[in-house]
Amino acid sequence: MHHDLEGLSAIVTGASQGLGREIAGALAERGAQVVLAARRRELLETAVDEIESNGGRAIAVPADLADTAGIRLLIDAATSAYGTVDILVNNAADEGPVRR
Repeated sequence: MHHDLEGLSAIVTGASQGLGREIAGALAERGAQVVLAARRRELLETAVDEIESNGGRAIAVPADLADTAGIRLLIDAATSAYGTVDILVNNAADEGPVRR
């Protein structure tokens, strides 16, 4: 296991399943602290449990990123947990314009 991302934090959107979940796991394996974001809480929590069972650090942030309130929630949670965001993987599905 490489730890070349040790001390860095990452947000991965669309992280409850598929490619986003795989990317979150790979970042955690490399040592990053990962914030997983998506709308489906149960799937996010399962992904976080998987990362933590492999020795990684992760938190789940259920949020609708088509809404500016969801974006604010995500940023606040990430900075509260890890202080800063070093890596952003924007994998959220496009569901139209951001709602204000």
